[in-house]
Amino acid sequence: CWVCLVGGVLQVDWEEDDFCEIDIGEIKSMSIKTERPLLLMVVMSNAERDSRVCRAASALAERFDVRLLSLDGYVPNVDHVEGIRMDVLAKRKTDRSRWGIYSIAVVLKALQLRPSVLFAHDFFSALCGWIAARLCGAKFVYDAHELIIPDKKRAWTAQDAFFYFQERLVVGRADLVLSASQERSRFMKLHYRLPEPPLAIPNISYLPQPPNTPNTPNTPNT
Repeated sequence: CWVCLVGGVLQVDWEEDDFCEIDIGEIKSMSIKTERPLLLMVVMSNAERDSRVCRAASALAERFDVRLLSLDGYVPNVDHVEGIRMDVLAKRKTDRSRWGIYSIAVVLKALQLRPSVLFAHDFFSALCGWIAARLCGAKFVYDAHELIIPDKKRAWTAQDAFFYFQERLVVGRADLVLSASQERSRFMKLHYRLPEPPLAIPNISYLPQPPNTPNTPNTPNT
């Protein structure tokens, strides 16, 4: 559950009587303050085409005021992800410095909004997200979509090294680290020597089996 995960681990500013009961991954009851904490979510891609980002934003919007900073979207300043307010940076195909422009935009947006939580997706957002969170005093959540750890089985580029060292610098300093599988979490824990493995939230959810059915594998919810 994205909602209880971030709220419970980071202990953002909620009242003591706020609660959330979970039954098979489904929220059954919840008490929400009138003024909810602000969560700034950042991703250097088209958020509308990333199902992991969309699911996280939609789920966390139940407990946070979510603001999403995205790259390469369609129309700036228009709600596209189920009512989440989006700020979209226009893509310039000939601009090779778009990571730098994106990073500056993340820091400026965080300083403008002063969120309680800054949620950075993927290694492109690791360093700029962490810097922005520290400058505005926010909790920092890092979701490692992919593994960028050196691997002898594939070619290692200068770009890979550039973002790998950024992730290496940040991952041990984040308030909460997420990954897309248990295997990746174990690998990251060993490689980065983390005290705890990142919390795994799979990309694919599974439908529960109907009662009184044979013990067969669940069907992926596609």
